[in-house]
Formats: sequence, C-alpha cells, structure tokens
Amino acid sequence: MSSETIEEVRSLFELAERETDPERKFTALEEALDLTDDLRGDPAVDPAVLGVANNLRQSHLRRLLGQLVAMHHVEMDTWFNYIKLLLLRVVPEVEAVLAKDSTLRESYVTFKNLWKDELLKMLQQA
Repeated sequence: MSSETIEEVRSLFELAERETDPERKFTALEEALDLTDDLRGDPAVDPAVLGVANNLRQSHLRRLLGQLVAMHHVEMDTWFNYIKLLLLRVVPEVEAVLAKDSTLRESYVTFKNLWKDELLKMLQQA
C-alpha cells in the first residue's frame, strides 16, 4: 500500500464530507474506514503513511460528528448504520474526539436523543 492508497482514503473521506445524501455519505465513509483499517493491519506499511491515514481518519470523524445533528429525514436503515459505526466500530476515536470538544459532545448527544425519540415514536405507532 502506498501513497495511492492514502490519496484514495483522502478522496473517499472528502467525498463523504461533501455528500448530502446520508446513505451515500455513509458508503464513502465506510470505504475510507475500511482502507484505513487495511493500512493499520499491514505490517509493511510505512509508519509515516499510517500516521497520515490515522490523521485523516480522526479529522474526518470529527467533521462527521459535527454534521450529525443536521442529518434529518434519514431512512431508519441508514441511521442504524451510523449508530453501529459510531457505537461499535470507531468508539475509541469518537470518545477521544468528544473528550476534547464539548460542543461536538453536545451535538452527538442531541443526535442520539433525536433518533431515540424517533424510534420510540415509531414503536408506539406500530
């Protein structure tokens, strides 16, 4: 894996950041995360390349957390994908970002509560 992989990671993270459709945003984000996971798992990867990949990952996760509250009218399946991602796959990174930024932490709590309320409302109507 090389600088081409880093450029692909960067491109996917930037696509995810610009994307307004939550499902397409998630797909690009997941692809970028998969590539960074591949880099992390490859002992032959240059530490400098790994450092760039990790920095890209953390900065774009921080940006995603900032965008979450603005995500309205998201299909339930897509919302569950984000929840699984944030609560299972990237927990340490999310916790690190939230520990450093109280505004993002508040937005994240708002996002979780918004969707919790929506889910409860749907269950009550069923």
